[in-house]
Amino acid sequence: KLAENELDIRNLLVEKADATGHKTDIPITGDIEFKNVSFRYAVPALETGPPAGDGAAGEDHPKTLDNVSFKINPRDRVAIIGTNGSGKSTIIKLLSGFFKPTEGQILFDGEDSRNINREYLRSKLSIVSQKVVLFNRSVLDNICYATNTPKEEVVKILDRLKIINVFKKLPQGLDTLAGARGEKLSGGQRQIIYLLRSYLSNKPITIMDEPTAAVDAFHKKYVVQMMDEMAKKTTMIVVTHDSEFAASFHKKIYIEGGKIVSR
Repeated sequence: KLAENELDIRNLLVEKADATGHKTDIPITGDIEFKNVSFRYAVPALETGPPAGDGAAGEDHPKTLDNVSFKINPRDRVAIIGTNGSGKSTIIKLLSGFFKPTEGQILFDGEDSRNINREYLRSKLSIVSQKVVLFNRSVLDNICYATNTPKEEVVKILDRLKIINVFKKLPQGLDTLAGARGEKLSGGQRQIIYLLRSYLSNKPITIMDEPTAAVDAFHKKYVVQMMDEMAKKTTMIVVTHDSEFAASFHKKIYIEGGKIVSR
């Protein structure tokens, strides 16, 4: 029922957004380019009066990104590496359409993101957040949520990927209830459920925020294993400060103080 309601709401949002003329029919393959992108968060209204709009602010407000340019090709596996406050999270928010660049362009398959319907763009993205929240349903129900894969097929996939080992010690295995917000599961188990859901969604672009931050050594190897599988069919962008984890990525973007310092 939740899935049906979500679909109805998404359809209503798309119908409303289409009236603005934003495109909903362009291909999204994972070809992404940041061209001289800068971004400032808007100065709060209490400081300057009425808000100036997405990304607008006075010159005295510091840039969180400053003239950032990079290119990502379809099926690339990219690590964006930096310390807290370096601008990593801002890149995720811009990619996801939460904000627009103050300067420059973000292109998806050559099309400026400003011209793409936001809901349509997000329908092509799978975002794995650092904060994983689950429903108080079975582990299997949580894995299958918002996917079209039958449960029987999901169990076969878990066996094939050997990810079933992560859940074998639970009291009822895949039928174990996750608890409110997933509290009965470990951080590693919750993260792997999100990765499996993302894997089953078959989106062309997957964005992950610190996927190993709350994961112990046992579960980390399964997280890495899952990501290896996912990289075969999606463009993968991972934001992390874990340099050891990022070492396996063939493309790395180092950012500090809102600027790219090396690649």
